[in-house]
Amino acid sequence: MISSQVPFGLYVERRVPALVSKLTSAAQDRLHQWLSEIRTKAKDVGKAAMGVVQARKQLDDGNSAGLTAEGIYNARLELDGAPPGSAVVEEAGITFGPFLQGISVYSELDKAKDWVDHYISQRRQQLNLDLPGPDNFSESYRDYLSHICGFFVLEQAVQSLYEGMPRHEVEALWEAAQSSIAPMLSRQFHRVESSSEFLQFRMYVSLFCATLEEHGYSTQSLSDSLESVRERYLTLLLEEAHEDVENAVQTNGFIPMIVNTEGEYQRLVHHKLHALCGASADDMFPRRLRFSESVPRIAKLVKSFIFDYFNFVKASSDVAYLVLKALDMFMFQNIVVELQEATEHKRPNNVPQLQVIIQVAANADVLCSFMGTLEAYALHLCNVPMTSHVRK
Repeated sequence: MISSQVPFGLYVERRVPALVSKLTSAAQDRLHQWLSEIRTKAKDVGKAAMGVVQARKQLDDGNSAGLTAEGIYNARLELDGAPPGSAVVEEAGITFGPFLQGISVYSELDKAKDWVDHYISQRRQQLNLDLPGPDNFSESYRDYLSHICGFFVLEQAVQSLYEGMPRHEVEALWEAAQSSIAPMLSRQFHRVESSSEFLQFRMYVSLFCATLEEHGYSTQSLSDSLESVRERYLTLLLEEAHEDVENAVQTNGFIPMIVNTEGEYQRLVHHKLHALCGASADDMFPRRLRFSESVPRIAKLVKSFIFDYFNFVKASSDVAYLVLKALDMFMFQNIVVELQEATEHKRPNNVPQLQVIIQVAANADVLCSFMGTLEAYALHLCNVPMTSHVRK
């Protein structure tokens, strides 16, 4: 009950601070609860957003294999002009009521900037908790990157809802995230021990970057980290190929190849080795060739190597140079060296040394002659005419 001794205006004036404090505290409590909720859903939002980008790329390429109806719908929704991330945020059941209500309360009190500052402070604290990578990063990097992606997809959604949210604050959060993530990715790339595992990791990181680019974030620092590990992938490919080449040479590299049927001969035609076999197409079967059975196997290995490395560097501006340089490294490290060691240290006991030397020399001569075909194959993949390419 208002005392008759206290003027009503003074009473209201005294009560206003308490009312304001109650309103702002209630708004902040609702915000904190909402922030906790969206933090738990960030991983799902990130996975869904990355799925949309992947689905759209597949649709652009005319390949819908493996896509769910939901994924196709969300991809097409954004192709039709829906804001990036809107479909996946709605799908996760996230509404922005507590944030918008708080904005309304603080704006009425002429304290909108205080609300924004408080929100940014809370999100920065959450990001600082989420950024340190898990101990088992190699096993959980998908969940980790999805969570970080979801965090920034949600920030973009907030930006689109409230123009008063300063973009530079969100970009500062993203720059801090990049600075933390890039070293973790680099360490993981150098821990990977197989080229297939390396490719899977790189593809997921590339999808992570592409998704954030879609939502307005520059990923140049992370893209640079992908470029910096190119040599690591090449090393893994060369190491894996060396064992295959060694096995081919040691298994059947010291006696001439015998072709018994037309089908066997046509396989040489397929690999474009028939012109180097030293036998006429009119000769009767069986035909004795210049080279041993290891040569077609090695030719297939080299082509597979070129194809794998091309797919890794095809986005580079100097892709043809990189692929041909890798081809040179393959031929020297995995073939020239192996053939040399075969004549010196790895000769089978039941094969005379002179026969080994003669056969290895014939194999090396055929493979050297085959280099032009391999280079043409590499340049074809790079969409570069053989006549227009000049070696650097």
